[in-house]
Amino acid sequence: MSALARWCFQHRFAVLLLWVVGMLGLGAAGNALGVNYANSFSLPGTESTKALTLLQTQLASQSGDQDTIVWQTSAGTVHDAQVESTMTATLGKIAKLPEVAGVRSPYDTTGAVQISKDGRTAYALVNFTKQANLLDTADITAVINTAQAASPPHSASSSPATQSTRSRRSSHQPVKESASWRPRSCCSSPSGRCSR
Repeated sequence: MSALARWCFQHRFAVLLLWVVGMLGLGAAGNALGVNYANSFSLPGTESTKALTLLQTQLASQSGDQDTIVWQTSAGTVHDAQVESTMTATLGKIAKLPEVAGVRSPYDTTGAVQISKDGRTAYALVNFTKQANLLDTADITAVINTAQAASPPHSASSSPATQSTRSRRSSHQPVKESASWRPRSCCSSPSGRCSR
């Protein structure tokens, strides 16, 4: 071992050159073999795959990813007539978009838990028909744009934001000024394809 160490020390430039050539060779071999990256939620035989398969066959509307749309008022409550009618219409439009399996509104009979105790913040759950890695970016963007279009006329009291999350990590992007309430679309997808 000491003989190898001595040789490497005495021929350090040759050793460095061999390392560089070796690294370039590994890089070339990696490129020649190609990239075989897969973003798949399928691990055959695991409990999670069995659960996903069961959801897809028995409860198809619950087997896709989920998006959360949040809105908040700075004055009044989410039950104010203008806010409730606008958001109900918006959620109805979102429910009809491609790849949307359904929308659970806080204004439904079972949705009271989706409204904050002070009544100023509410959220709706959007169920997609597919996992996020299988959804078209355009379909996700349509949900976000429809939610943002619900903003009331311009005023200086607040500004809405789109909140996109990848594995529950968020970033806020201001969009425009609005009146006393603001919608947000939050995409909770493992693949991050909801990010804008």
